[in-house]
Amino acid sequence: MLLSGIIATFKSYPTLGDSTVWLGLLGCFPDIWDDLRHPLLTASLVLYSTLLLPILLELWLVSATGNANFMYAATMVHSLGCGLGVLDVLGAALRSGVLRETIKLLDADARRLSAGDKGGVEKELDVVRRPCSVISAKRVLEEHDLVVVQYTTLGDDEQ
Repeated sequence: MLLSGIIATFKSYPTLGDSTVWLGLLGCFPDIWDDLRHPLLTASLVLYSTLLLPILLELWLVSATGNANFMYAATMVHSLGCGLGVLDVLGAALRSGVLRETIKLLDADARRLSAGDKGGVEKELDVVRRPCSVISAKRVLEEHDLVVVQYTTLGDDEQ
């Protein structure tokens, strides 16, 4: 799937079919959709360039009122959108893999602690068993206190 996205990104004259192939393959992995970081930016760049490419091609070749620089600029926007999409999907897939491994480790620790083997750990972990297919990596990791919340508001100074 990522290889088709990379091909769609670096193709010299992209077509609509190049982008739809890898976006269609992305539908086969629904767990990745929830972990995308910038889906609105990526979708708007690809949609903008998808609408702009045929118009600029018409201006350049048919009516001869535009030049190749317009088409080149639209191609650059399309490549930027596809490149951001590929990086976003790659990051979401890696985060999903790390989440699965973290849950497996937490489950193994919980099973070890429930069996009575403390192994130098003073307190037991409160871990609920979860299936490997999780919906949101951030939510599960925050429930286990493994993610530090990055956003704070001004004026909430606790002293």
